Amino acid sequence: MPARAQEAFPPAVGYAISAKRYALYSQIGNELRIEKASGHGLGYLFLPKERKREEEDEETPEWVLEAWEFLLRKALIKAAFKRPEMARLTDHDANGRYYA
Repeated sequence: MPARAQEAFPPAVGYAISAKRYALYSQIGNELRIEKASGHGLGYLFLPKERKREEEDEETPEWVLEAWEFLLRKALIKAAFKRPEMARLTDHDANGRYYA
């Protein structure tokens, strides 16, 4: 693929919670762009805001995209600061002596 094409189209990354709940997004710096997002399983929620007339033809409502952006940012921040979890374990021998 030519270098210009790679610059114009950053690679899409997928984030999935389950088979039908997913978002495909691209990231350049701190900017997230949701390429495709599923709204499956969100039908039980009340619409947090009304759809605009120009949105009616779009596949995914704006609030679903905003919800996915929130979840993605939260997951990416958590992944950036993730450290291995450590705990001190103690054990003792048959005589009751403890070792750290």
